[in-house]
This record gives sequence, C-alpha cells and structure tokens, in this order.
Amino acid sequence: MRFHTAIILSSMLLSACAQQGSLSSISWGADQHLPKQQNQAHLGVAGPITAVLGDYLVLAGGANFPNGLPWENGQKTYQNQGFIYQIDADRLQLKSEFTLEDPFAYAGCASRDDYMYIVGGEDKNGPRTKALKIHLAENQEVQIESLASLPRALTNGGLVYDSNNLYFVGGEDAKEVSNLVYRLNLNNTDAKWEAAIELPFPLSNAIVAGDGNGKLFIVGGRKKNPLAKSDIYRAVLKVDLTKETVEEIAELPYGLAAGTGIYWQNNLLVLGGDDASTFHRVEEYLAKIQQETDNEAKKRLIVEKNQIQVQHPGFSKRVWKLDLTNLTWSELNNIKGESPVTTTALVHDETIIIPSGEVKAGIRTDQLLMGTIKH
Repeated sequence: MRFHTAIILSSMLLSACAQQGSLSSISWGADQHLPKQQNQAHLGVAGPITAVLGDYLVLAGGANFPNGLPWENGQKTYQNQGFIYQIDADRLQLKSEFTLEDPFAYAGCASRDDYMYIVGGEDKNGPRTKALKIHLAENQEVQIESLASLPRALTNGGLVYDSNNLYFVGGEDAKEVSNLVYRLNLNNTDAKWEAAIELPFPLSNAIVAGDGNGKLFIVGGRKKNPLAKSDIYRAVLKVDLTKETVEEIAELPYGLAAGTGIYWQNNLLVLGGDDASTFHRVEEYLAKIQQETDNEAKKRLIVEKNQIQVQHPGFSKRVWKLDLTNLTWSELNNIKGESPVTTTALVHDETIIIPSGEVKAGIRTDQLLMGTIKH
C-alpha cells in the first residue's frame, strides 16, 4: 500500500455566475415522487441503494422514521422495498417493485452496464461487511448475488467502479472513521478486498465520483469526533488508481458533507449538501448532555437540542461546478424543490436524477428530483 499526497496551492477562483463552457445551467423538475403507501405520500428514505441501469432507475432500501421523529423517541427503520422506473427523457414511469432479502441503508453504490454493486452500509444491527452484485434482466427481473465481504464493517462510504475493479472509499463504524480505499478485483472470482490506498485523513459521507479512466475524486465529507464537533472537510482529492497516489487539487468554497455530486465531461458538479451549521449545534448539545450530571439540567439541554432539530432550515440548494482543467469554481443555478442529502446523484444521458434522501433532521422526501443539463 502506497501513500503519496501533494497539495496544489494555487488560488481558487470563485464566481457567482456560471462559467463559460459546455455546462451552463441545470433545469430542475421536482414534480415526481415515490408511489404512495396506503393512500398516503411515501415517507421517503435516506441512504437508498440506487443506480441507473440502461434506461431504468433502480431504487431500494434506505431508512426512515415511520413511528415518530428521533427526538420523539421514534426509531430508525431500515427498509427493503425496491422500485424500478423506466427513464424517458425527464420523466419516470414506475414499471415494477421488488423486495430486498435484508433491509439496509447507507451503502456505497456503483454501476456498470446492467449491473449495480452495493458494498457496506448498515442495518438494525449496525454497519455491514456485505457486498452485492445486482443484475437487472431484460424482463426487469432483479437477480442478486453475493461478492466478497469487506474486511471490516463500514457504513457511509463511497463506491466507484473502474477497469473491472471496485473501490470502496472511507466510511465509518461505531467507533472510528476509515482513511482507506479498499479494492476488489472483479476479474478474479476468488479475490478478496485489499487496502490499496491510504487517504490523508479519515472521512465518511463524502461525494465520490470516478471518470471511468483511472481517476476518482473525493469531495468534502466529515469525520466524527467523540464529545466534540465533527470535522467537515473542504478538500477535493484526486486519486490516481493506477499509481495509487492522492493529491489535493482544490478546496470547496465551504465545508460540506452528505451532499451529492457527479463527474461530467471533466467537471465535478456538487449538488446541495450539509454545511453543518445546524449539525454542529446539535453535536455541541449532545456533548453537553452526555457530560451533564444534573438530571434537571440535562432535561433542559435535551429540550433545547430538540428545538434546534425541529427548526432545521433544510440543506443547501447551491450547485457548484469545478472545472478540472483549470481548477476554477463557478456557481450554477440553485436546486429547485427540496434539496436532499444522504442519497446518490445519477446521470442518464443529460439528465441528473437525485432520488429521495433526507431534507431535514429526521425527515425524508418522496421526491424524485430530476435536472436537465443545459449547454
């Protein structure tokens, strides 16, 4: 395992208007939704497994709070329901539904041709080691097979497919956050995951995107800290998968985690995300609550913390583009509709799809957000 890091210190150009180039704006539509449940709007899910396979969107699993929000003693519930939509330009048509064997959420997802790969994540028992390969047959039949398990249970990591290898980036368990990129060689059916690359810092909940040609990019992310605020990263890392090197090529305009993003024609698009302004306040209260020994004072702190979560303003709607040629940022038009985090941005032709996700503390959306790239 080799570790190299180089920090490029060139100043970053921040512009309030869209940069001239092949991508000038995104036309958003937020009028499509998951199917109703018992004649009521779907609660939505955070951390679904999702992919675009040919002309189909696959969405399954995830987690929500069907019996009350966390501060109302509601318990997070992991789901196993799956949906297959046919993609027709900027419209989605529900074709069929299916059921996962195990309910889970927050796994790393990647796809290639008619296959999607699902690694890690979590269920009611905590982080998972499981890795799955899902095939969508011609009749939309879902076929699932197991791959080699991760050497450690991790959730909230990223996944990239490149040259018939899978790369699992970062992630966390109950105690610590990973600073490794694990690799699985899909050419060898007996292969095991190996620690291939060491990152300059541990991270989870980052945007992870590949160019399909030996490079992957890691944008933002966070690292939890015991009895303290999480580190929220601004760094944009480029990983050379052949040379096994890492370099920091840019900084976000501000720290960001749990957002979505894509690689698009030598650009990185960063779509929404959590700047941790509310998240950090809640973490500060959680630390105080844990350290407080007076029961009445602890109750007051819990009420104050709950009120912060109730008044959560939602996540960022801002959209940033990083030109990977000259390493300059430009800001595009904001996301229209609810801005979800803890989900995955996908691309079909020139349409971006961001299915479901979390839009406020404990609250999910049934929205299937779609955006058309404009030149």
